[in-house]
Amino acid sequence: MQDEIFNPDRRTLVISSMEAMPQGKTSRQTVKICFEGYELPLYLSAEVAANYHLGKGMSVPAAAADEMIFENEKSKAMQRALYLLDGRDYSYVEMYTKLRASYAEEICAFVMDTLTSGGQIHDSRYASALAESLCLKKGYGEYRARLELKRRGIPDEVIDDALSEYRDDTSERAAAVIRRNRSCLDDEKGMRRLKAALARLGYSYSDIKNAIRAVLDEMPQEFSDADEYDDYEY
Repeated sequence: MQDEIFNPDRRTLVISSMEAMPQGKTSRQTVKICFEGYELPLYLSAEVAANYHLGKGMSVPAAAADEMIFENEKSKAMQRALYLLDGRDYSYVEMYTKLRASYAEEICAFVMDTLTSGGQIHDSRYASALAESLCLKKGYGEYRARLELKRRGIPDEVIDDALSEYRDDTSERAAAVIRRNRSCLDDEKGMRRLKAALARLGYSYSDIKNAIRAVLDEMPQEFSDADEYDDYEY
C-alpha cells in the first residue's frame, strides 16, 4: 500500500473503511485503513489517524497520504526509542544506530533531536553513571573503562570528564582486586597471573606495581623482605 501511495500519477484516495485493530500489551493502538481501488490496506497509529480526522468516505490528497505515512513512521520510531529507554539508558550514537537499522535518516534525526532536547538522551549523564559502574563496581582501570565508553559511542571529551574523578584512586582500586585474590601473592606463578588479570582490567604497569607493593606492605609477616617483591618479573 505504501508503494502505491507514493505513485506520482495518483492524485487522491478515497477511504472505503476504517477498523481499529486489536492492541497487544506493549503495542500501540493501530487503525487499518482501506482505500477504494486498492487491495492492500494502510496501517496507521490511532494518534496519527485522529490528527488527520480520517473517516470513511473521505477523499485524501496524495500529498496528505504521503505525509501521514511519514508521520506514522516518526511515531513508530519514537515509540521504539522510548521502549528501549525504558530498559536502560543509551548514548546518542547507540540509540541512533538502533533506530537507523529500521527507519530513514530523516526520521531518526527527528527522534534524536526530540529525545536530546527532552533530556531522555544525555551523553554526559549516561557516561557518568556508566563510569561509576565500570570503575567502582567492576573494578576497571581507566584504559578498560575508556574502551567500554568509546564502544558505546561516547565522545572523547565526555569520557575524559566522566573518568576524571576516578583517576586519583586508580591504584587503590587495583589494590582492592589484589586483596580479593591475596593467595596469588604466595608465589611467582600466582603473581604473574595476578598481573595479567589486572592488565586485562585496564590497569597500567605503574598502577599494578604500586598496588602490589601497597598490599605487600600490609602483609609484613608473609613478605618482610622487600627485595623478594622486586625479584618478581613484570
